[in-house]
Amino acid sequence: MLVFITGASGFLGLHVVNQLLEAGHSVKGSARGEKYERLKRAFADVPSFEAVEIAEIGSGDLTQVLKGVDAIIHTAAPLAGRVSFDEGKRYTAEGAVHILREGYKVGVRRAVVTSSIAAYPNGSNKGPYGPNDFCAITEEVAKSTGPPYGAFGAYIYQKTYAEQAVIAFAKEHPDIDIILPGPAWLFGPLAPQFTQINPTQDISALATQAYFYSLLDPKGSQFPFAPGGADVRDAARVHVLGLHSSTASGTNWHRFVVAARVPYSWKEAIQILKENRPELQARLADPAAVPDWVQEGNKVNLTAEEEDVKDVLLGREGNIGDKTWKETVLEGVDSLLEVERAWAKASH
Repeated sequence: MLVFITGASGFLGLHVVNQLLEAGHSVKGSARGEKYERLKRAFADVPSFEAVEIAEIGSGDLTQVLKGVDAIIHTAAPLAGRVSFDEGKRYTAEGAVHILREGYKVGVRRAVVTSSIAAYPNGSNKGPYGPNDFCAITEEVAKSTGPPYGAFGAYIYQKTYAEQAVIAFAKEHPDIDIILPGPAWLFGPLAPQFTQINPTQDISALATQAYFYSLLDPKGSQFPFAPGGADVRDAARVHVLGLHSSTASGTNWHRFVVAARVPYSWKEAIQILKENRPELQARLADPAAVPDWVQEGNKVNLTAEEEDVKDVLLGREGNIGDKTWKETVLEGVDSLLEVERAWAKASH
């Protein structure tokens, strides 16, 4: 297949690109500005990859770049706090629907759109959730930045609003199939091309993997404020599997949560590093300063229709999430140390 992916230079997007190429697909990946130039250089020796620059994903004629494309994977979205409320709303919802609409004009009938666990009912990540369960946050509450969501309310609202807009588009176009995976916090190693695309120090480029960097801070720094997580490589695999899925239950769209299959905790992560990376002992966060909750993980999806999701993605064969917490911790921290060395070599 020829797959068009937005956000190709991002934490998740780069992993999706690599897995698509490994699976034998041809890929067009979009980025903008310097990220576009670096993305192009990073894959210069890969003939089945083409970098394309799109300055604004939420507007303009995209039909030329989408001609001949078999499927779209839309991962691009601003992280919480990066843009204003109105810009974030426009970028997430209008951007997602616009890329689908432009693809539809030239015959694209399959798409995978990255959502978030934040679009599901808040207050607990235990589930099980159904396909019509959404966070009840209003725009007024989201803009207030007050309780119960604080500054994160804008992100929750934007993701919820965007999902509902994409589903509305699917309902209006019954001949298109859309899969909406909703990852929890994503952790794990950065893709091999990360430092080529981010050659200078920019902690924000680490996305949610920046939380892992806190494991290497004796002061404790900052950890996620809620449980729920998945290895970024497993989340990328869900996106690639979504290209070959068949939507179930008589609908042409399907949404589900992507979360860890096994329990994890930050205290356990510190212990794993003590035992397996003793040279980092002096750098590790104080176990007393990290969150004390334990993720109640058991399934990669927390939706009510577990078998339905297996039908959609796997045909009831295999597992969606394969990475253990130990693998995520060790390989994630090793990756961060490689980035440190690369940035230090460049005098950052």
